Parts: sequence; structure tokens; C-alpha cells
Amino acid sequence: MSYRKVKHHGWRAAFVVAMTLVVASAALADPGYTVAGRVMGPGGEAVPRARVSVGDRTADTDSEGRFELESVPAGLQTLVCEQGSLIVVRQVRVPLTERLVIVADWPAVFQDSLTVYAASKRRERLVEAPAAITSLLPSELSAQTSSGQLPRLIDFTPGVQVAQSDLFDFNVNTRGFNSSINRRVLTLIDGRQTSVPEFLGVQEWGAMSMPLDEFESVELVRGPSSALYGAGAVSGVLNLTTKSPKDTPGFKLRLSAGELETGRVEARIAGSAGPLWSWRANGSLQESDHLTASRVDGPEYDSGRFPPEVIAPPFEKLQTSFVSVRFDRLGQRSSSALEAGHGSFEGGTTLAPLGRTQADRVSRPWVRFNTNTPSWNLLGFYSGRRGENQIGLSTGASLYSDGYNAGIELQGNRETLAGRGLLVGGLAHSRQRVDSSDPAGVHGIFGDVETAHQSALFAQLDLDPGRKVSLVASSRVDQSSLHATRLSPRVGLTWALGDRHRFRATYNDSFQSPTLVEFAVRTPVGPVLDLTHWLPEVLDGDTLGFDRVPQLALGNTRLEVEKIRSFELGYRGSLGSTFVSASVYRNELTDFTTSILPQVGTSLGRLNPEYGPYRPPDGISEALKAQLLAALASAPPALAAFLSNDRDGAPILAVLSVANFGRATAEGIEAEAHRFLTDDWQLSLSASRSRFMVEDSPPESPLLPNAPELQAAASLVGTAGAWSMALRARWTEGFEWSSGLFRGPVPSYVVADAHLAREVGSGVRIGLDVVNIGDNRHYELFGGSILKRRALLHVTYSGGRS
Repeated sequence: MSYRKVKHHGWRAAFVVAMTLVVASAALADPGYTVAGRVMGPGGEAVPRARVSVGDRTADTDSEGRFELESVPAGLQTLVCEQGSLIVVRQVRVPLTERLVIVADWPAVFQDSLTVYAASKRRERLVEAPAAITSLLPSELSAQTSSGQLPRLIDFTPGVQVAQSDLFDFNVNTRGFNSSINRRVLTLIDGRQTSVPEFLGVQEWGAMSMPLDEFESVELVRGPSSALYGAGAVSGVLNLTTKSPKDTPGFKLRLSAGELETGRVEARIAGSAGPLWSWRANGSLQESDHLTASRVDGPEYDSGRFPPEVIAPPFEKLQTSFVSVRFDRLGQRSSSALEAGHGSFEGGTTLAPLGRTQADRVSRPWVRFNTNTPSWNLLGFYSGRRGENQIGLSTGASLYSDGYNAGIELQGNRETLAGRGLLVGGLAHSRQRVDSSDPAGVHGIFGDVETAHQSALFAQLDLDPGRKVSLVASSRVDQSSLHATRLSPRVGLTWALGDRHRFRATYNDSFQSPTLVEFAVRTPVGPVLDLTHWLPEVLDGDTLGFDRVPQLALGNTRLEVEKIRSFELGYRGSLGSTFVSASVYRNELTDFTTSILPQVGTSLGRLNPEYGPYRPPDGISEALKAQLLAALASAPPALAAFLSNDRDGAPILAVLSVANFGRATAEGIEAEAHRFLTDDWQLSLSASRSRFMVEDSPPESPLLPNAPELQAAASLVGTAGAWSMALRARWTEGFEWSSGLFRGPVPSYVVADAHLAREVGSGVRIGLDVVNIGDNRHYELFGGSILKRRALLHVTYSGGRS
């Protein structure tokens, strides 16, 4: 079903022509040569994330210190290797006769030398990025690998709320206005969108329980990013990049076991096939108890404010599995990757606005391909989802869904203005399809098969008019069957004060699209009722459908997009061995989409005008119509208020729906500091303070920020000989929560995590990871499960490197 008819304008043809010219000019240029090598420390250790450049060709070393620069002209060239204020300069003659080895006598990696991609869809130094962005160091990633819980990688990031409900049920959000099914932060793994098709942004973290040490980088952009990424990035972007197979050759096996009767196995094997090809296969398997307690006899806390549940969780154990296979080809001027995988989880519980559901089995197959040259990049992906027997604990009903999310994106770039500017442009198209029919062919979520599609054009111009100032202007046009055409602009300015201090100012205009569920949901929320006893004399043997009246939650096809305008000022800089970052922002939000709410009886009035008061069918006399309405007037007021007509005119009880309403402002400040106490130890501190003002909203509004005003975190990470250690603590101030049928307080809480591991020789490493050391029993969103300690022992073997 298409919800809106949108005109197709001439910009598509114009952009295709422009992109063709960009790509063609790049193809006709001098191909140049590849300069490759490694950056090593004085003791032979790899130096990751150093910036290596020859002329305008730039690359960053990976976790093994490797780098490659493509299309370098022939002749004597100057190679510069930088990390913060530390520099190595070498003269090299191109083409090379062998791979370079650069020895850099440097101390520990400085934060201000890190490079990021997600802020501008191009590689740039973190200090120069025109957005609030956090990039995790390899040492921070390695200390959190055994849990298999991907959201924990960013749990201690300033301004971020990672709210957990069950073992793999997380809601990741930034800067307020969270919900129990959050979809405001776009999550990408190697450019592939991983969200649930019917919810367009909601993540199923249990199906992404991959080995977490396969990530090369984890970047989180905080704040609106629709100018580059579209509707799914209204609050930020979580961009994850996995390691190339050539950087992780050999075999790795990890075994983990511990509390909640957890057992986990992870394995990886990678190698090469000739000079151009490399490959990798990895996977994981986990079984454990879940955190979901039965609420048939009442909830674990705050009794009286939860929707009643009619059945206990039918599955006692939670199981997750993940497997993927990847092939890479590296050429002189191009690289390509083809990858396929499958994730699944069973017994996982999800907190939704209408209540909790537990899944018998959810399968998530996926495929992606990527090919790029220095001037263009082509990405395609398919993410499927099949949910079998997803049981609503409040109703006992089983829900099924079978769908996919597929997309393709072409991006090109070219230098302009005599090297002072970089022009980036691209096209993107995606499609979603969902079939909610059960094995008998009966639809449980929608009334029919639902589809949606989106197309987009985006462009960005980076200008560097001087060594101290840079300007970036981005814009994206989105067309969709779910909303009218939208333009999302962004302007960012950065300027330097000295060599190690940089300021930025950014303006963003972003939006959030309604989902297929919000548009077209049609699902029972109660038993089918027989209302004929209210009409015995009127009907005279003809039931007019009143013998089987369904109680439904219904979508609203008149929904508009949520809109957000954002203004932000920021600073990044180094004070000796301390890296400091701060952001001040103001977000103006309008036209929120409510969570599922009663159709009538709230301060919002009649929520969905498509389902007005009941109208008698046209095929009966006017006198009988009057008698029917008079008889229905004697029914209980609440029943009569919900009574409406389906699209075919049959009587229904339109119990729940959604709508747009309200205006709000979010203001806040975020700050973090990272200090290298020694070459081996880093101390990090972060804090955020927010203020939320809800305006233009009716009394007893269901709109709440669902986020704390104050948060703070601290971590200490380091190594001592063969030992690696990490200690983290996070404090969250209490706040009120409202999402669907769940509304209540979330008390403040403190959580501390610890990591301890040791290399014992012959490629063997043993360790202990503990989440919530103090076993602080708490919940992080109202309606979620009680969280407790989880300690895991793990043994890792790595070998066979080539």
C-alpha cells in the first residue's frame, strides 16, 4: 500500500548526469600507484590510527598499523605520518619495490589524532569533525567483548541513554525523548541498515550478537543527522565498521561462562587466497537465562500501574546465534567486499508500548556488497526478518511477521576550487515489505501486506579557505511513500585557535518519518465482542456485524513527520596529555508522533479522525438508522465512545491509535575528558546536563522526555605487563517515563562494570568481565525488567596468523 503520491521531479535525472561526469572524470585520470606499509613502534608494536599522507592522498593505520594510499603519482614523493603533534617525514620513490615499514618512536595514542567517518561521510580528524562525535579506542573495545551486548560499547558516552529492559532488549537514544521502541538513532554496520522493516529504525540487538572484537571502529554521532542519512538519524548515528579479513588472519576461539547460567562460544577464521583476495568466517552461539519475570500475579515493582498479563513467559531460556562469511578483493585502485550472514534469537522479551512480547524465534538473514575507488563508492544491502510466534504476554495472542529492508547507495567525491574544496554527492533508494499473516493466512499486525519505499539525493561541499577555518554545507532531499518530499540542510563551521584547539558551530534541520506500524497497524487488543444484546428489537434478525465486533489498535494514515531544528556549539582540544570535548545544543521539536494511546478519553480528544463515531450502514432506512443510534446510546458510555466503522463500514471498537501533537525544546551541555596518566593508562570522565520544555501540548500530555536531566560517568582503562584492566561507573538521575501503557518513575541508579584479563602465553588469554559489580537491582525504563549483576569468565585462544 502506498500512503502518499509524490511527484517525481527532474532532479533525479540532473543528478544522474552530474554523478556520471564525476565518475567519468575520475576514471580518465592518471591511475597512479599504491603506496602501502606499516607504522610500528620502537619495540615492533603496531601503531593504530596514525594519519599517513602523500600529497592529497590520506589514509589511517588500522589496528595492526597497516595503511594503503591509492592513486599516488609516480616520482619522488614526501610521506608524512602524524599522530597529534607527533610527526615522521620520509621521502619515498613511487612506484615502490616493497612495502614500507615506518618506525615511530611515539608515546601512547592521543585522542586528538583519531579519525572518524560518520560525521561527514568522509574520513577526517576527530578534532575537525563538524558534529558531536565519540570514537572508541581499541583498548576500550577489547574490554567489553565477552558480553555479546553491542549497545554496551557506548554505554558510558556523554549525552547517551542506553536503557536496558531484558538481556538483549536495549533502547539507544541521545538528548532526550526516548521510548520503549526507540528508533531515533540510525545504526549502520559497514553501511548496512540493520533495523526491523516494519519499524524503520528499531534494532533487535539479540540478532546482532556478533563477536564484538571484530569491530575496527565504533563511532557515535550525537544530534540530528538527516542532511546525510535521512529520516532514521533524527537523534544521531551509530556507525560500526568491522575489520578487514586481511587485518585479522588466523584463528580465534573464545569460550565464556558465568551468571544467569550463561554459556557463549565465539569463533573466527580468516586467511588469504592469492595477492588480491582475503576471506573471513565468524560466528557465535549463546544460551542463558533471561531477565523476564512473570507478571500474571502482579509486577515485580510499582504494582497497579502495569497492564495486566494473562500468561507467564513461555520460554525459560534465551538463545542467540550469529554467523557470517566475507570475501574481500583489493586491487590497485579499487576494493570490493561481499558478505552474507544470519542472526537469530529465541526467548527474548521486548518491552513495547502495548505490553511485553516474547519471541519463539526471530531470524535475521542479511547480505551486503560494497565496492569503492578513491572517487566513488557503491553499497547495496538486504536485511530480512522473520518473526515466528511472537507472543503478547498481555493478551496471549501470537503475532507473525515476514519482511525485509533493502537498499542501494551510490556516492562520489571530487576535489574542487583548486584543492580548497571537496564535493561529495550521492543517490540512495530503499524499500521495505512486511507480511504479518500467520500459517493459516490470517494477518495479526496489519490488515494486508504492507510496503514502503524511499529515494534520496544528498550532496555536501567541504571548503577549506584557510588553514584555521573550514566550512561544510550538506543537504538531502528525501522522497517516500510514507511522507511528502523533505529537504534537510546542515551548515557547519569549524575554526582553530592554535595548533590543538578547535571550535565548531552547526545548524541542522532534520525529520523523523512515521513507520509502517504507525500508518497501518491493525491488531487486536482484546477479545471479539457480541453487542447484539444492546439491539434486540432494532436488528430483527440482521446482526449488521454487531455479533462479532473486534477491539483494535489502528494506524493513522494522516500522520506527518516529526521535525527537529538543532543549533550546536562545540570545542575539542588537547591540554597536554588531556583531550577535552564539550558541546552545547538547543533542539526545537514539533509534531511528535504519540505512542499508542486510547482513541478517545484523553486530553488529546479523538486521536484518529479516520475512525469517527459510528455511522449506520447506507443500506438501511433512515428510521432504522435512528432506532439503531438510539439503542446504542443506551450502551455504556466508554463502549459507545470507542464504537466506529471499519473501512468497509462494519462496526469496530477503535480502542487505540496514534497522532501528531506538541512542541518541545531540549537544551543541554555535554563534556568529556580523556587523560593519559601514563603510556598505558587512560582516565576518562564525562557528564551531561539537559533541560526539557514541553510546549503547545494539552493538559495531562503523554509527552515526556523519558530521559534524565543529569548523567555522569568515569572509566579507568590500562595495561600492566600481561594484564589488561578496566573499571567503569555510570550514575543516572531519576526521571519520569511515559510510553504507551507504561507510565511511572525511574529512580536514580549507579552501575559499575569491571574487566580483568591476562595473556598466559601460546596465544591464550583468560579474563573476567562483570556488569553491575554491586548487583544494584534496578530498572532503567518503567515497565522494564529488574536488572542485576552478570559476571562472565572467558578464555580466548588466537593462533595461526599469517
